[in-house]
Amino acid sequence: MLLRGRKGKPLKHTDAEGMVYSDEGLIISFERHPKISLFSFKGKKIKKLPLAKVLKNIKNYQKKNRALEAVVVHPDFGLLTAPEGALKKEDKNFHIIYGLKQRWTFKAQAKITAMELMENKNILILERDFNYLSGHTILLSELNLSQCENSVCLPRILATLKSSKGWNLDNFEGLTHIKDNVYLMISDDNASPFQKCLLTLFEVNR
Repeated sequence: MLLRGRKGKPLKHTDAEGMVYSDEGLIISFERHPKISLFSFKGKKIKKLPLAKVLKNIKNYQKKNRALEAVVVHPDFGLLTAPEGALKKEDKNFHIIYGLKQRWTFKAQAKITAMELMENKNILILERDFNYLSGHTILLSELNLSQCENSVCLPRILATLKSSKGWNLDNFEGLTHIKDNVYLMISDDNASPFQKCLLTLFEVNR
């Protein structure tokens, strides 16, 4: 789907990363020109959504392509987003999930590439370490924002998948809830002949 501006012209700078389906339309987060906007189901921009001030300036990020990688809408905390890695002035050993006026911190295992809302209101987080030399690693963890102490959180690690252990992995960057405790994640092949677009269906056991 081609994303278009309010006047119907194709967007010059897209680099869309995270997306949430809502009753109003598609909520999409962007890298390089960090913002979160609401689009119609046909891809036409409706409006820009409010964002924490520190996230608006691309100079605050480690790199231009490590901006707003993931977005979710939480029933209690509203619109939440996360960059791929910590901002320049933050501790690189931790990730931060940003709301409009609140933030939550947890220890980084790899780079955040996707988040999804779970049925129990927790956040499912996808982290990816993509390395041709040492092998690829995918981590899936569950974060309960309501149980964080002073906004410092301790995620529950659900799975650690390593290509060195035989897992068929690639550049997983997308995550969506299917039904109940079933989710789907997808990899980005970057239009490279050396990568694959993989779809992986999995269930979170309770």
